[in-house]
Amino acid sequence: MTSMDLTVTLAPAAGAPEVTFRLVGGPDGPGPASTVPDPHAAYDAVVRHGERLLLPALPRQGAAVSEARPVFGGEQRAHVTGTLEGRPVDRRFSRSDSRETARWDALAPLLGGSEA
Repeated sequence: MTSMDLTVTLAPAAGAPEVTFRLVGGPDGPGPASTVPDPHAAYDAVVRHGERLLLPALPRQGAAVSEARPVFGGEQRAHVTGTLEGRPVDRRFSRSDSRETARWDALAPLLGGSEA
């Protein structure tokens, strides 16, 4: 996975102003148009976990939600749009429960953190 042009709109906390970053990358790594805080870490996270950007969000009702532990990871929310390997991306992330926090942590360098 090497072709990406992603825009991240991050709401770091409830009521805080949103911040927008961009990650542009190709076979040689992140490009100069990237504005994420650590383009190389964000690029590596997307290469490793980019499928999480392409998968639909889990339903917020029924059995899938009951399996997620009610662990609150923070108020951060992120919306990622753009393209990954030529496929459209339009995915929202939060830290509202254990599953969402795990998804966030896998892509943290892209979403505004340091894990991955």
